[in-house]
Amino acid sequence: MPGSLLAEGFRRAVLDFLVENGALSGELRRCMLASRHGGFAVHNEVSVAAEDAEGRKMLAGYMLRAPMSVQKMTYDVATGTVIYRSKMHAGLKRNFPVMPGAGWLAMLCKHIPDRCEHLVRYVGWYSNRARGERAKNALPQDGVALPSPGEAPATEFAARAKAAWARLIRKVYEADPLECPKCNGPTCLPAGRCGSSP
Repeated sequence: MPGSLLAEGFRRAVLDFLVENGALSGELRRCMLASRHGGFAVHNEVSVAAEDAEGRKMLAGYMLRAPMSVQKMTYDVATGTVIYRSKMHAGLKRNFPVMPGAGWLAMLCKHIPDRCEHLVRYVGWYSNRARGERAKNALPQDGVALPSPGEAPATEFAARAKAAWARLIRKVYEADPLECPKCNGPTCLPAGRCGSSP
């Protein structure tokens, strides 16, 4: 069965990754692999061909969809019940559940994550650790990244913030913080062109 082979490969890859990163001991990995109940499953009944653009759109829509559709829900005010119509359920042999309004809300609340619970996890290049390492390696040794004297702000927001900050400094101290007091050019950073500090 291809699905079971894929699930087993996935299980071994995840457990190997956890052992390599020190999150799991080798002994516990061996015990988990020896267990009859792997705890991993792979759904491979739906496939999308590489050239099937419409299929990719439908798959993306399925991944991003909300847990319920308002169009499929009907609320009966007289009885206080909710009817939710969907596809035929194989076990229940019907295509709609009927439940009290409070029960429906309780079922919907299961889809609301707990406080501080992350539903999206980034791994590899996009993980917090990888991004932190890249940011740390981009800083100079003293931990402070100084812009070059002629460097323009990265965004329009940064340019407006810099201009507002300079205007407030001029107003309070009656001196232009963006002008070097010695050479009257753009502010010279420490060890800059004329050696003066801002």
